[in-house]
Amino acid sequence: MKFVIDQYSTNFCTQPEYIARAIQQHEEHEVFVNDFAIPVFEFLDRVDPDVYITHVARLSRDVVYYIKESKKDIHLFICNDNSKYGTAKKTFENLKELGVKHRVFSNQSGFNKISFTPKNTISLLPATELNLLDDTMKWKKDFDMLVVADSKEKLQQSNCKIDAKYYHILPLDGLGDISATAGLRFANLAQNYKEILFTELEKGVDELFFQSLLYGNKVYFYSDSNSDKIDEMLKRILKIEQTLDYTKDDKLQDFSEIKNIVKEKHSSQQRLKTILSQLPQRL
Repeated sequence: MKFVIDQYSTNFCTQPEYIARAIQQHEEHEVFVNDFAIPVFEFLDRVDPDVYITHVARLSRDVVYYIKESKKDIHLFICNDNSKYGTAKKTFENLKELGVKHRVFSNQSGFNKISFTPKNTISLLPATELNLLDDTMKWKKDFDMLVVADSKEKLQQSNCKIDAKYYHILPLDGLGDISATAGLRFANLAQNYKEILFTELEKGVDELFFQSLLYGNKVYFYSDSNSDKIDEMLKRILKIEQTLDYTKDDKLQDFSEIKNIVKEKHSSQQRLKTILSQLPQRL
């Protein structure tokens, strides 16, 4: 099969890239990443793909018209993660109005979401690539903790009490002690901390979280008011019984089992397998 994937990566989400690299590991498939150097419909004309993967924010009405008028049997997959309500609603209404078949997928792990979610949306959690770790990036000294937060200001306003003597803050707004993007850079960063603490999991697990579990040491969460909900969510996703709540005395200490679970259930190859399962058998 031929795949076209639009480049919709952000600093903390490399989904189109890790799916593309997962496809490249299969000799029976070809993948072409569209970096928008030329118009999308021209790119699709040149490649003539069987599958087109994009983000709702990247899917213009012109491209929807192209897919309809070309009468090509293109299997359209649309990522709806972190979309604006109005943009997503209008796009999916246009698709329905024009009768363009499509499948929608999104990370549905969180519970504080306001985006427009169509019926029959496929649940597709973020993932991590395997074998990213580079031992040459190991620092001479391990730091106690890396705290991942929306911003330093929000962290300071919370009731979070950090026991670590030395720690860095990685704020998702980019204004903090340290910076790193998802993928190779963050994986190599994660190995240098004894603990990694996430403070914004109400929105759901993300790529940094799975990379922390695989490449870091101990990984926990903190929440002022939603600890029970987050705890339940993580136990369901990771198939564990012990808590990852930073404030609990009985929190998990041995992460070897979780690392195996991430490798088996939350790798980029597993996410590709979910996408392929949605395609007709004849492909």
